[in-house]
Amino acid sequence: MSLAALEKLHDERPKAIESCVAVAGYSIGELTGLIFSGAMTYEEGLKLVAVRGAAMQQASEISSQGMLFCYCLPSSNVFQICKQAEKWAINIGASHPVCRIAIYLHTQGKIFGGCNEALNYIQKHSAELGLRRVQKLPVSGGFHTILMEPALKAFTQALDKVQLEFPNTSVYSNYNGNIYSFNQKLNRKYLIKQIISPVKWEQIIQKIFNRPIDLDFPRTFDIASHGTMKTILQMINAKAAQKCYVY
Repeated sequence: MSLAALEKLHDERPKAIESCVAVAGYSIGELTGLIFSGAMTYEEGLKLVAVRGAAMQQASEISSQGMLFCYCLPSSNVFQICKQAEKWAINIGASHPVCRIAIYLHTQGKIFGGCNEALNYIQKHSAELGLRRVQKLPVSGGFHTILMEPALKAFTQALDKVQLEFPNTSVYSNYNGNIYSFNQKLNRKYLIKQIISPVKWEQIIQKIFNRPIDLDFPRTFDIASHGTMKTILQMINAKAAQKCYVY
């Protein structure tokens, strides 16, 4: 979710903003969602975005890291795959042998994050591991894994300077897939944990659109992903995607 695209939607369709009942931001977009909801000011949010980005970039430069998209067959065991890849990385002497599920994208789509040695193992053995459409992402960090632990200190210090308010609309946490609560101590914890934990995007989408069969799906706006989030929504809930508009 981009602030610029959000402003565009506000100018062109103000009623859509006024009637919004739920917000979900993918990864860094969660901060935009919190700004939109009034949980933090625009200025505070921008500072957090800058600090978070710089800290995670520094963490990504400590070792050779990356991310890998995979289409998982029903027979694949993603947790076992991570263990195998980590074991391989340890055996060949990787400095930071890590492999984790970084993003639960949709039912079959998962993104692994970790050291490049482990990701290369997955790529090489993808067929026997029950993986298809394996593709290395154009990033240099193992984001949303423990490889980002060095980024926590700077982000936590910046977050401590922010007075979090309770959101005026439901905002879903990437960390646990639930709506932010009245407990601001927990909300801060979730924002920090999000950096080193998998993004539960599929789980969030399921919760947002889970409804009785006779209840219509709401209008949804895909902000600034150029249609990527709508495509993912279609893979999770095709009927909900029919009422999704790209901005």
